[in-house]
Amino acid sequence: MKQLMFALVFIPMLFSFCTNKEAKPFREYSIHGELYETEIFASYPRILSLDSLLVIYAHETLGKLVTLYSPAENMKEIASFGTRGRGPGEYFALEINSTHGNHLFGRNMNMQELVVLEAVRDSGLVEVKEIERLKYERIFHDGVASEDSAISYLDEGHFVGVSYGEHGKFFSLYDDRMNWLAYFGDAPIPENLQPMNARQYLGARLASNDGAFVYSPTSLPKIVFYSYGNGVGVPQKEWEDTFYESYYKVTNGLIGFDNSKTVGGVRNIVLGERYVYILFLDVPLGEINFDKMETSAPNIIFVYDRSGDRIARLNLDCRINYFCVSDDEKTIYGVTSIPEDRFVKFDIPKFR
Repeated sequence: MKQLMFALVFIPMLFSFCTNKEAKPFREYSIHGELYETEIFASYPRILSLDSLLVIYAHETLGKLVTLYSPAENMKEIASFGTRGRGPGEYFALEINSTHGNHLFGRNMNMQELVVLEAVRDSGLVEVKEIERLKYERIFHDGVASEDSAISYLDEGHFVGVSYGEHGKFFSLYDDRMNWLAYFGDAPIPENLQPMNARQYLGARLASNDGAFVYSPTSLPKIVFYSYGNGVGVPQKEWEDTFYESYYKVTNGLIGFDNSKTVGGVRNIVLGERYVYILFLDVPLGEINFDKMETSAPNIIFVYDRSGDRIARLNLDCRINYFCVSDDEKTIYGVTSIPEDRFVKFDIPKFR
């Protein structure tokens, strides 16, 4: 399909990477979800773990932008913070992409600000406070100015973001004050895309943990693992893999998909101390209907270890929109709609 002309049909192509490993099949596990009664009052809520708590954030909500819940207290709401606006404690649109310790890091979208929040415990109560806002500059690729997406905490001295540039400029490394340091890394496909097309179809799913991060584009079943090692230079790619078939072609810098064969893609990813988790929708693009959970919400999680070995395919018995994993990697917490948004948890099996 690459660089060839086609008249009527797409020719299927299975993406392949050189991982220096012989790809093995995922071992399949079917796991049961336990539903909580707590209802989440937000539109398209997203979920992260924060120490022993869960964080729900949404761009559109009936209340605060950020809400904390306690799994130990049957998903009791224990704190909330932030509203839409431009004043103190207000945000144009807050995208929280990473946590570390009791801190949350969120991009105030279109404002060139990285917001640092802290969950403070005092006398058994929890309060979310804004610590600071780190300003950063827009980046330019092919004359187009834009912000990095999925900006995340990498280690004590660095943040990482997705810049979508070509020729070794796909990611950006920042210092702890969000001063830009360097570009690094390549796009997940060899063809060059127009800048806005790249941002749309290579849209970032990025998760970080302990000086490493994983990236997956929303529209392609590919995973890439980077490690920063000793914190010198730029993060280095350790491994990459393709975990599902996908069919595409690029014409004049625009990517197109075979809607009858290409499936929905990656919803979100989590990087734990031991494993990488990928929430994947296996519904063909032409059959996706966002008004129906069965054709818009995933029920598959692929699992790798941090060395790049394929570990498991978890088949969930209910569909979820987003998920996170407990710090001990024993539990998956997801957000499902039935039709109200609620929490659901799954016990992670012991992998053989």
